Amino acid sequence: ALTIRSGEILALVGQSGAGKSTLARTVLGLQPADDGSAIQFRGQDLPHRGRALRDFRGQVQMVLQDPSAALNPKLSVYELVAEGLRIQHFDGDEEQRVVESLTEAELIPAGDYLGAIPQELSGGQRQRVVIAGALAIHPEVLVADEPVASLDASVRGEILALLLSLRERLGLSALVITHDLGLAWNIADTVAVMYRGRIVEHGPTEQVLLHPQHEYTRTLLAAAPSIRDQEVA
Repeated sequence: ALTIRSGEILALVGQSGAGKSTLARTVLGLQPADDGSAIQFRGQDLPHRGRALRDFRGQVQMVLQDPSAALNPKLSVYELVAEGLRIQHFDGDEEQRVVESLTEAELIPAGDYLGAIPQELSGGQRQRVVIAGALAIHPEVLVADEPVASLDASVRGEILALLLSLRERLGLSALVITHDLGLAWNIADTVAVMYRGRIVEHGPTEQVLLHPQHEYTRTLLAAAPSIRDQEVA
């Protein structure tokens, strides 16, 4: 069984077509699990409809790969971050929560960004807006699908450092989907390797990436830059 514990970052690695994004959609309840498979949250089977599913999606939030595609270009940063609050029928101070979320995503001072539209922001700032929107409703788990793949190398380290900071500051757990073993090495507590729709290896990051047991993991490592030489900027 693949388990994400409280405050843990799990990296799901594998090449394109391995089934990583399909698993992410299943975890989010966007598509059914395969026969014989079960997704549980807090020991309960994943709900499939109604308020229970909406509440679950408030606890598990998605961070998409491409912020340009994830953000409606016609909406302001305020509206983009407030969108999830409205879907979840948030009954607190909406503006205060939007400002808090932007601050948590390290868009500071938040007031400078509220009226901006996505094309006025850098790629890194847009990804922070996506993350702020996910944080707004106080989730317990982030599912981040290739969260830095579309960003310039100069800002990738900043976004990875932000994910680590959120884990420390807010106690968030995260499932980070990536083909980048260096990313997994930098931020993950545990690594799961997916091959042809199956998890073929799973364990602590150092164990999996320094002492791989499965031939597919060895193949991925052989094709990657030396992970020991990589660090978050």
